[in-house]
Amino acid sequence: MRNAVRFLSFLLFFTVFFSACQQEGDLRYSTEGLQFSADTLSMDTVFTTLSSTTYWLRVVNTTSDDLMMDRVELTSGGQSGFRINLDGVPGTTFDRIRVPARDSLFLFVALTPPATGVNEPVLIEDAIRFTAGTHSKQVVLKAHAWDAHFMKGKHITQDTTFTAAQPIVVYDSLVVDAGACLTMLAGTQLYFHEAAFLHVNGQLKSYGTPQQPVVLRGDRLDRVLPEFPYSYYPGQWGYVRLAAESFDNEMQFTHVLGAAYGLVVDSSAQEPIKLYMQGAELHNAYFSSLYVVGGQVIADNSQFSNSGSYTALLVGGNHRFTHCTFANYQWLVSRDGPTLTLANQLLDENEQPIAHPLKAHFVNCIVFGSQSSELLLALSESDQTLADVWFDHCVLKASETDLLSLSENCAFPSEVYFLKKGSSSEAYQIDYRIDSLSPARDMARRLTEPQYALDKLGNPRYNDAVPDVGAYEYIVK
Repeated sequence: MRNAVRFLSFLLFFTVFFSACQQEGDLRYSTEGLQFSADTLSMDTVFTTLSSTTYWLRVVNTTSDDLMMDRVELTSGGQSGFRINLDGVPGTTFDRIRVPARDSLFLFVALTPPATGVNEPVLIEDAIRFTAGTHSKQVVLKAHAWDAHFMKGKHITQDTTFTAAQPIVVYDSLVVDAGACLTMLAGTQLYFHEAAFLHVNGQLKSYGTPQQPVVLRGDRLDRVLPEFPYSYYPGQWGYVRLAAESFDNEMQFTHVLGAAYGLVVDSSAQEPIKLYMQGAELHNAYFSSLYVVGGQVIADNSQFSNSGSYTALLVGGNHRFTHCTFANYQWLVSRDGPTLTLANQLLDENEQPIAHPLKAHFVNCIVFGSQSSELLLALSESDQTLADVWFDHCVLKASETDLLSLSENCAFPSEVYFLKKGSSSEAYQIDYRIDSLSPARDMARRLTEPQYALDKLGNPRYNDAVPDVGAYEYIVK
């Protein structure tokens, strides 16, 4: 009996051992059958010390045998700032990894780059190596890391100047206190985190150039799709707001992009001037790109474009817009309201109208968009003297009949022919320069003031006899 038990035990051991040897023998130690969804994973620029979006790779076994890897490893050991996760397990080195036949694994990759000490973006490289015996393959990882200056809940309490030396990332808020002036020089870049905003109680002086604009935008530098950056989305951050007590602000060649509200100008007196804009661009707002109540706003060679609500809403005040382009072909959010709305009253909390006397003159401007009419005059009918609205040498998508007494030498075509309006065939890009067929060509009133000699991009307006309507002069190539 004892011998029989010993024999059965030996037989059982031999069977298990033999089965294990057979199972191990069915595995192939090779990388030859592995394919990757990408041989190189290139990330967008990432601010140092901040984490990137998580990217993923698929590791596919294309053979009919299970493949065994001796090791899957991040070649830097994590020193580059890259980090990986293999099928839900984080680490830098993974031993004896099995990839079943005709199956796959998922690798997740993210990056938190260390500070570089350099003002320009720096290339960071690493690799994920797959080793099986003497065979190996790798996926290259690439990204650019960019040192930035971080601000959170920052108050500007005295005159301060921002420069192009280093990008500034704003969390929560950036507030310019009363009595202080924030000056932003050419090339300054402010990146606002979700819901962050700039609130100006004092003064804002922004001095970009056509070649080096000042840029205020969201801090998402990555892409939704290869051809679709997150920066194309509206509502990435909050807004820029000029408080009621803030006057004598300037925004020259300054771009406010992808905010919830681009620029909000609080109600105030009409003197002194509230804001002067030259070559500005307020683009791609979730609600309004420009929202003004009262005050005095003067804008030259500027673009106000793409919003979910009114692109530019002026309620009361004394305003002049010259050689400006108002355009809305927003499709990423549903549109509610025309491109340009002018009103001379608001309703209070009891639904009673409050008068806001309005003077708004538009010279050599385009007002156009995807809707059948892009101009709304919400003017009080009880007292028309509270509204002084005038369009001179403009191209308008509106009813010519409704504007007979409010316009002179204007055109009312069905199409204005912009270069790009954001369609998928145009890689979702916007370009509100006019093309050769545009009715805006050669119909502007010639102006003698020096600020109109060049367009928004710095191109001369008067190389031909008659300049073009809008912020951009057509350039014959």
